[in-house]
Amino acid sequence: MWSINYILQIHQKKEIISATKNLHIFNPEHDYALAVGDASYTPPASVRNLRKNLSLLPAKYADNGDFILTAEPPDLSDSTTSELQKMAISKNLSIVSYDDIPGLVHKIGNIIPWGWNHYIYKNLLSAGIPPSIMPSLDFIDRVREISHRNNAILFRKEMATLNPSYLKADNSGEVCYSFKDITNYLEKVGHAYFKAPWSSSGRGIVSSRHIGLMQLEEWCRGIIRKQGCVIAEPEWDKDFDFATEWTLQNRKASFLGFSVFITSPRGKYHGNVIDSQERLADLIYHKTLFTSEIIQHQKSVIEKLWADKYQGPLGIDMLADTSGKVNVCVEINFRLTMGHVNLPNLNSTRYYA
Repeated sequence: MWSINYILQIHQKKEIISATKNLHIFNPEHDYALAVGDASYTPPASVRNLRKNLSLLPAKYADNGDFILTAEPPDLSDSTTSELQKMAISKNLSIVSYDDIPGLVHKIGNIIPWGWNHYIYKNLLSAGIPPSIMPSLDFIDRVREISHRNNAILFRKEMATLNPSYLKADNSGEVCYSFKDITNYLEKVGHAYFKAPWSSSGRGIVSSRHIGLMQLEEWCRGIIRKQGCVIAEPEWDKDFDFATEWTLQNRKASFLGFSVFITSPRGKYHGNVIDSQERLADLIYHKTLFTSEIIQHQKSVIEKLWADKYQGPLGIDMLADTSGKVNVCVEINFRLTMGHVNLPNLNSTRYYA
C-alpha cells in the first residue's frame, strides 16, 4: 500500500484527526461516466492521466484537516502538483488511497467528488464507504437526468419568458432523434452546432460549417445510437467565453462569482483566465452586453427548474458574439468547475450543507 509512505511525505508531523472531515475526490471522468449512465465504465488513458496529474486539485478548496482521495500517487516532480502539495501541507490535508478507506471511514463525515455519478459511487462503496454518507442512488440518477444537454434548451426557454431578447431568432435549439430531424433543422436555420447529450470539455460537439454532410450523418447516427438523440443549436459568431458559478442549497441558488475561459473555435476547453473577481467582471462588462439582470433571472430559473432535484455546485457556461450579444446558457454543469476552483476564499462549505 503506497499511501502511508506518501502521507509521511506530505506531513512532517502526522496529527490525529478527532472530528469527522470531508473526503475530496477529483474525478474528471465524471461527464464521460454520465454518458455511460451506469457503473460499468472504464476511463480512457488520457482521462486517467488528467486525474493523476490534478489529483491534488481539491487542496485549493478543502478545509483544514480534510482528506484527499487519489487513485494513485501523484507525480511530485510536476510543477502544478508541487504547488498543490504545498497547499495540502499548509492545510494539514491527508492524502489517502482507496486501500486506506476501511481504516478512515469512521473519520469521514462528507464525500465531495468533482461530480456524482454511478461509477464513483460504486468505487467508493466497494472501498468501504457506507451509503449513509453518500447521496441516494435516486439523487445520482437525477444528476444524470438534469446534466442532459436538453436542459440547456429548457433553461433558455425559461429565461426568454423573463426577457424575450435572450433567445436568438426565437430559436433555443431542438432535440433531434433521427438524421431526418437534423437535416430539417439545417434547412430551417442554415449552419448549426450539434451536441451529444453528455460529453466533456467541449468534446462531443460538431459544427455543420466544419464538417461535411456525410461525416455529420455518420457522427450524428453514432451519437443517436449510443445516447438516444442529438442536440441541435443555432450557430453563434462566438467571440468570448465566460460563466456564472453557483451553489444550490436548501432550494436557494447563490451566485458565487464569474469565470472567464478559453476555448477553441470548435468549443474545446483550453483553460481559465486567472484574475480577481473585480477584473473578471470588468472584462465581462467591457466585452459583452451582459447585465446584472441576467444573474437575477438565472437565479430564478435555477430555483424553478432544479430546487427540488439537486443540491450542490453548478456552473452556467455562456458566450458573447462579436456584437456583444450574450447567449445566457450554452450549457450547465451540475458539478464543481474550474471556475469554482479559482474563486477567492474558496472552501467546501460554500458548496455542501
